[in-house]
Amino acid sequence: MRRLLLILGLLVACEGQIGDVDPLDGPRIPSEGVYGNGRLPTRVWRLTPEQFEHEAERILGDLPEAGRYPAGASQNGLSNIAANGFVDRAAAQRILQITDEYAAHVEANAAEVSRCGADFGSAACADEFIAWFSEAAYRRPVMDDERDALRTLYDRVEAEHDATYAFRILVQTVLISPHMLYRMDLGAPFDGSTTGEPGEGERIVVLSDFEIANLLSFALTDEGPDGPLLEAAAAGRLRDASERATHVRRLMARSHGVWRRFFWEWLDMQRFDPQADALGIAPSLRAAMRQEYDEFIGRVVVEDRGSLDDVFTATRSWGSAELATFYGVGHDGGEVAPMEFGAERAGLLTQAAWLVSHGSREDEFVVRRGMGLFLHALCRDLTPPAGLDVNAAQATLTPPDATVREKVEARSGHEVCGACHQTPDPIGLAFERFDALGQLRDAYEDGTPIDSNATVPGIGAVSSAAELGAQLVEAEEFQTCFVRRVAHSMLGADLGSRSDWLNEVQDSFEGEGRSIEALVVALASHPGFIERSASTETRGD
Repeated sequence: MRRLLLILGLLVACEGQIGDVDPLDGPRIPSEGVYGNGRLPTRVWRLTPEQFEHEAERILGDLPEAGRYPAGASQNGLSNIAANGFVDRAAAQRILQITDEYAAHVEANAAEVSRCGADFGSAACADEFIAWFSEAAYRRPVMDDERDALRTLYDRVEAEHDATYAFRILVQTVLISPHMLYRMDLGAPFDGSTTGEPGEGERIVVLSDFEIANLLSFALTDEGPDGPLLEAAAAGRLRDASERATHVRRLMARSHGVWRRFFWEWLDMQRFDPQADALGIAPSLRAAMRQEYDEFIGRVVVEDRGSLDDVFTATRSWGSAELATFYGVGHDGGEVAPMEFGAERAGLLTQAAWLVSHGSREDEFVVRRGMGLFLHALCRDLTPPAGLDVNAAQATLTPPDATVREKVEARSGHEVCGACHQTPDPIGLAFERFDALGQLRDAYEDGTPIDSNATVPGIGAVSSAAELGAQLVEAEEFQTCFVRRVAHSMLGADLGSRSDWLNEVQDSFEGEGRSIEALVVALASHPGFIERSASTETRGD
């Protein structure tokens, strides 16, 4: 009980303030994501479940399966956000349970994990372990008073128990420290110039080199900074834009997982598994669909350093023989091999994973697929009329035997329904040649021929989903949304659509052929990436 109270007390110490931000309340971020001058506030943000697990294993090696680290809310579908600072007592108990299991595993392998071998239990071992372990966990140099506090804890527990148990308590204490669980964006004194004058009641700070190292590394790898980043931070080089650009290009080689998560979340594909369940898709085919998505994003974005155009227009993908048979295309028989498509299938939006995520068991997917792209890929917002019964409203517009196109035209022409459906429905029509599973079809179940021609406001006339993808990447609204969401994911907050410095980044992105790597370089190189706004007023809450 004493151990539980000790560690719980350390964990919920996060309820106090760290710098200018209360991590338990979370950063004060406007919900609309608009920050007048484009500067984010100083803040701290909690690691995501994936980041925490990656960090624990990076430092301690292979660890046992434990309970799921508590996730925070998402923002515009994205999970890597700074607003997830809150830790209530239920979440704290779950973190304790997970780290206790990790610490128990470490206790059983103390000599190996401590790197002390036969010297485990000696005073020198304790000092050496505290030095490297705390620095690795905190992802920055550790102050003398921090090391002294950990050594005092170790000595106290060892005196009451033994060195192995003291080692266990030490490990868990560091794992639940705010310096392990949180990333800091608090800034440091800076003698250089910033991009503008501070507003009233504002002071501009610039992130420290170690804060920049963490920001870059987590943005691209979901892990803490590696040796070269820490070396650059220690040398004070990361406030230099060209140095940050160099590390972005280097870290892109390890960014597979981040980009897979980003596109999955941005394009609202989290419904893939429940939809696959509802449609009765066999486990092996479902796995093949997800494998194709992972391979495609990894190869196109990371290995080939591709462009936004490549993601949405490529006529080649990679998958298993089972998936190739499902698509009706050739395959060389390998476990994962290239698949070449014809005119109807091109890019991410024509892959089974996206189509299934936005399908349904009924033979009409126009609204789900159209709205999915309208809200997420174009960064639009809709507020349906209060109390609207969609099915009842549709029944008043068209007879039960109306075709899909007749329903679309009736909705778009209606004074109430049209406000929401005029753009999404034509987008959805472009996908009508794909059924709920993502297979091509020429007619509906009743034999009615499918007509996927549509005119999308702001996009133009399209005749297929492949043509829609090609038109989307040329549309400024789509490009702007993509840039905004990549920045949102990397910085942990939505800068909105009116950020001057984000517009400058978008200009660079377009000038570099819409290269995704060039976009990340432009983001990380801009002063706005490392400048923060801090209030000069004393908080009264």
